[in-house]
Amino acid sequence: SRLGDQALINQISQALSHALDLSQLVVALQAQLEAWLAPAEVRLAVLDEGGHEVSYPLAYRLGQPLPLGPQVPSGLLRHLLHSQEPLLLADREAVAQTLSALELKDNDFGGASAFLGVPIAQGERSLGALMLANPGRAPTFEPRHLRILATVAAQIGLVLDQRRLFEQTSQALATAEERVTRLEALAAA
Repeated sequence: SRLGDQALINQISQALSHALDLSQLVVALQAQLEAWLAPAEVRLAVLDEGGHEVSYPLAYRLGQPLPLGPQVPSGLLRHLLHSQEPLLLADREAVAQTLSALELKDNDFGGASAFLGVPIAQGERSLGALMLANPGRAPTFEPRHLRILATVAAQIGLVLDQRRLFEQTSQALATAEERVTRLEALAAA
């Protein structure tokens, strides 16, 4: 129901809005996704400033963390980042057909019985993607799940952009303080 979906969006949004940094966001996101769909696999991929590599502040399969280091996007992730379009694959056949049609080799999600991925962007800037596989609390992913996850991704985009702006401001402040210290030293000499 639309009302139930809106209540869920509000609940997830409220939990994410209390996150002051990326680690808090990851904890809140994992808890909310687990309570909502209990996906067997979740990955939050965040692009670096240059847009060439992704890191995974959140990546788990069957409740266990996946040790994924920074890497060049490939497979369905690369497709999500380049197309900037969400992707809902409701069954194993749809996953296989899409991988084949896009000429992708995806060792990560190729065996998934269902896949849901949404890009994370802020304006025209691609920031990453949120990907889920194999829901535990639903027979498959549905269009309503896609709508809800797209709303969650938009909120994640805001948090990531705020983090970037905070880091830039902190760096500018440190540079300005360094200049003031040098000027004070020159004036004292």
